[in-house]
Amino acid sequence: MIVREVQEDLVPKVQQFLCDVKAFGTFRHWGPLFDYSWKIAEFPYGYALVDGEQICGFLGTIYARRTINGKSILSCNMTTWVIDEVYRTGLGKAGKGLGKRLVEPTLAHKNVVVTNLTPSLPSAKSCESMGFRHLDSEQMVIPIFPGFRGWPRSGSGRKAEISFKSGGISSCLNAKERKVFDDHLGLPCKHFLITSSNSGEYCYGIFTTGPIRRLRSIGGKVLNLCYLSNSELFARHFWSFAGLLWKEDRIAVVRYDRRLIPQPVSKIAKSVPVTRLFHSSDLEASQVDSLYSELVLYNKY
Repeated sequence: MIVREVQEDLVPKVQQFLCDVKAFGTFRHWGPLFDYSWKIAEFPYGYALVDGEQICGFLGTIYARRTINGKSILSCNMTTWVIDEVYRTGLGKAGKGLGKRLVEPTLAHKNVVVTNLTPSLPSAKSCESMGFRHLDSEQMVIPIFPGFRGWPRSGSGRKAEISFKSGGISSCLNAKERKVFDDHLGLPCKHFLITSSNSGEYCYGIFTTGPIRRLRSIGGKVLNLCYLSNSELFARHFWSFAGLLWKEDRIAVVRYDRRLIPQPVSKIAKSVPVTRLFHSSDLEASQVDSLYSELVLYNKY
């Protein structure tokens, strides 16, 4: 039994293995995990547990090169972490720890931040035993009202221009943010730009959307924030932004991980629990966003 890097030659067998995993039900849309623009040739799509010709387990690894606080960081988002239960059970005591063997190669790199953004309870406990810390434990949920753009304020210091048109956003960004923009084009995520009319400073953001079950009949959606370049400006102009969302895409709720916006945003925000984990010796939780991950490849949250 060995752990193999999953490169192009092994992808078809891994996809078939994933299609056969009962825990994933009828889900068959594995393509995005093996097809994204920022793929680094020297790093694999994941790691597979192989016994002879049989694949018995898999961990998807979405690697990317990031510049955070002026330092080059290798990021790795863990996804689709699974061991064949029949195989594990057949090994008895020897089957324990197989999952950790798939994670170990990701932790061996220098200057790496490894994230697990959608862990199950067992996988969260396993990650914590390997030194993972909590990236976030709280999400904020804010209901919005069509057309409402906040209470009138004295003066004009809070005016802002807001755009959801990707074609005009890229030219306004700096080199670092333009790379983020280019890397995430064509994925199931959307972009926006808030520009202060007075100071000229801006906030570039990326979000995904998903249906709200109770509002499905009228197409109501939730907006899931994945990235903000300027959280302070976003918080300052939140209601101007929120007031456009129903018309833009029938968005009725805004949701975000607490670490993304440390500033107060709205008095009607509600806190809900979430588990996000990370492993890094170089970064603090506040420096880690949700880009270059399964959240943007699969529109999860």
